[in-house]
Amino acid sequence: MDFWGVFKMKQIKKKELIFIKVFIMTVVFMLPLLCVSPLTADETDEIRALQQEAEKGLAEAQNKLAGLYFEGKGVTQNYETAAYWYTKAAKQGHILAQNNLADMFLEGKGVEQSYKQAFYWYRKAAEQEHAWAQNSLGFMYKEGWGVEQNYKQAVYWYRKAAEQELSEAQNNLGFMYKTGRGIDQNYESAVYWYRKAAEKELAEAQFNLGNMYYDGLGLAKDHEQAAEWYLKAAEQGLAKAQNKLGWMYHNGVGVQQNDEKAVYWHRKAAEKGDAEGQFSLGWLYYQGIGVKKDYKKAAEWFGKAADQGLAEAQARLKELEAQNNPLLVIDKDGTLTGITDKTKLQGKLVLPPEVKKIAENAFYDCTALTEIDFSACTGLVDIGRWAFLGCTGLTEIRLPASLAKIGYWAFDGCTGLVEVRLPASLNSIGKGAFADCGNLRKLIVAPENTTYYSKDNVIYTRNMKKLICAAGGITQIFIPDTVTEIEGWAFDGCTGLAEVRLPANLTVIGEWAFSGCIKLAKVDFSACTNRIEIGEEAFYGCTNLTKVGEQSF
Repeated sequence: MDFWGVFKMKQIKKKELIFIKVFIMTVVFMLPLLCVSPLTADETDEIRALQQEAEKGLAEAQNKLAGLYFEGKGVTQNYETAAYWYTKAAKQGHILAQNNLADMFLEGKGVEQSYKQAFYWYRKAAEQEHAWAQNSLGFMYKEGWGVEQNYKQAVYWYRKAAEQELSEAQNNLGFMYKTGRGIDQNYESAVYWYRKAAEKELAEAQFNLGNMYYDGLGLAKDHEQAAEWYLKAAEQGLAKAQNKLGWMYHNGVGVQQNDEKAVYWHRKAAEKGDAEGQFSLGWLYYQGIGVKKDYKKAAEWFGKAADQGLAEAQARLKELEAQNNPLLVIDKDGTLTGITDKTKLQGKLVLPPEVKKIAENAFYDCTALTEIDFSACTGLVDIGRWAFLGCTGLTEIRLPASLAKIGYWAFDGCTGLVEVRLPASLNSIGKGAFADCGNLRKLIVAPENTTYYSKDNVIYTRNMKKLICAAGGITQIFIPDTVTEIEGWAFDGCTGLAEVRLPANLTVIGEWAFSGCIKLAKVDFSACTNRIEIGEEAFYGCTNLTKVGEQSF
């Protein structure tokens, strides 16, 4: 038989039933006392005595007991029990209990949330001159919570509390004067009330007073004074003040310009979840101001701000992701050293303007990369060896006018490339720079270039004595007799080239010069008049080469 079944037994006497009920009620109220950290005998006696006084209907005891349950001090925290005792005391006119019960209705703790009930009890306490209740009642009128919105009533109750020196109410009254809500707009009065609250160390008021100094509202504009008040609020942990102070340090407004301090304060705000602070910190990482440039961290902070709905952060994050910039690793000297995750580098990459050099192997085997836009890199001078080796999906590159050097095998194996235009500034092309680019149809040097010259998609030195490289997609070529040397890897991967006539003055064929020319069937040396040095593996992989021209040797 279960416990409650006992009550149904006819043989239980009425006095026994009463005893059991009293026992159960005692357990209900005393159990929390047994479920907390051990108390001293005196503390236990005090709580027991308070319980007894509350049960006798003493309002002060009821309010104190409710507070213990609300805070979980000496008893197990229980909002429902706290609300029960606050209600008991509030109905007896206990001013603190009325305010506390209103707080519980406002937040929905221990009771079903009800703005109307919150308003009701705040008014009860406010009419008894409770400053906090007056301030809260002003807020309810301002927001229209539990009552029809009424700015004049909000001002009335804020003023009642402010005149009792409640700093929060003074700050709120300052706001009403500044915005002209429920009262004639008056910046001087706003400053007056903001200052009273700020001097009581209320961080929100310190920030607001700083804004008045910054904008010159109600007093003379003074950025140094603004910075001082922002600092006071920031040191108390107010995120928006920390972010504003960071901005002032970054721009040198009201303080001496200091990027490290800008980072410090923006980070403080960002770590507290302030969206503006998160965006600002992301921007510093994006620009490399006060910190090492880091697109990944920039994207992380932009993302946090974007998640909070900050439109500017959403736009910047979208731009970063479209450019793949968060994946780039760039040293402080502007050297792009690599990619954080090559599997995520897909589609188009717009290189940022601070890149001065691309290190060797930086984009090695980034097969999903399809386009690189160098146009913003006005200071890029050097593309290192094997920088884009094996980027088979790469179809388009736009090299900047500043580029001076392309390293050995920089674009080797970029089989998707169709067209490359080289700038006038270029003065060094490494061996095999465009080797094994089988689909490259156009390889053109700017006419103004003083080091190189291009003709029929083949690049020569300007004096036409050395053949540097050819587009992998060529099918035929006439090499001018002025050429004395064919650079190593010059025709590597020209899979459509079937026949070559070598020039009269040729003396050197570099290593691997014609490697991989699988359709090359004839090489004509007959016009050559000099002894020719042929480098190792010069014709490696030319599996169709069956004939050397008559009188070639």
